[in-house]
Parts: sequence; C-alpha cells; structure tokens
Amino acid sequence: SYNEEKMVDYFIKEFTNIGVEVEAVFPEKPFAAPYHKGIEVKYPENPRDFPVVVARLRGTHGKPVLGMTKHYNTVVVGDRKLWSVDPLAGEIIDGKIYGRGALDDHKGIAERIELMRVIKESGVKLRGDLVLTLVPGEGATDFGLPWVVEHRPELIAADWYLAGNIGP
Repeated sequence: SYNEEKMVDYFIKEFTNIGVEVEAVFPEKPFAAPYHKGIEVKYPENPRDFPVVVARLRGTHGKPVLGMTKHYNTVVVGDRKLWSVDPLAGEIIDGKIYGRGALDDHKGIAERIELMRVIKESGVKLRGDLVLTLVPGEGATDFGLPWVVEHRPELIAADWYLAGNIGP
C-alpha cells in the first residue's frame, strides 16, 4: 500500500469539480475471491488501505450502463540507478512522458477522467449511465474489488464493461 489515500482524494476532487457523482468504497475486511482457492494469497493487514473509487456520469434514462475499469497503482520503482530518468518525475522527452505510471495505468485514468469532463462540459446528454471503477491495482484488485462486488454491487453494475489490465 502506497499513496492510495492521496490518489483517492485527487480522484474525488477531480470528479466533484467536473460534476460527476463519485464515491470511495473502503473494504471492511479481507475478501477471499473465488479464484483464490488453492492459491497462497497474502491479505493486507488493513483492507481499508485498498479503496475502490466509483464515478458515475448519469444519463437521461439510466440505461444502458457502460462500465469501465482502470487501476491506479504503479509497480515499485526499484533501484533508481537503473533508470535513465527520475521514475517519479514524469519527464517529457521528445513529446513522450517517461516515469512510473505514465502508461500503466495513469494514462488510461487520465483519458477516462477527460472523457467524462468533455461529455459533461459539452452538454451532450447520454441516454445511459457511464461508470468508471478505479481499483487500487492488479494485485490489490483481489482485496478491494471483490468486496465491492459482494457488498455494493449496485455501484458498479453495468450492461457492458470495458475492462482490462486489472487482474483476474
């Protein structure tokens, strides 16, 4: 667990400024997902360290619902001497951003936040809802998202999901 609280605060502020409904869900206990059977999984001491953020842009009729997911963690930096740039600086070189999270997966989150911002600011009225579920990471998905599915499914229920790169 690293920096999740700051990330969640940032997401809530951004979605609130856009005018999109947003809620952070803090799991109350570790949740053994069905695919954990027979696999040694180390659960966090405090599952509340792995909050799931759900943003919803409401449409005029609420249906159909399109869901999207992304994870907001990044892989650890490791030995900084092995990096040609500061992995946490987000350096721009020849029009490209270099650093941890620039592609996996903060770029995807930024795209989706901007998508919701553009739709909201353009005045376009969607018929159905658009739901964005941000999970604390591929591995942490095991601790946060299954709990939400079990205890708060109405937040993330959708007719279709564009899901990728979030774990099993």
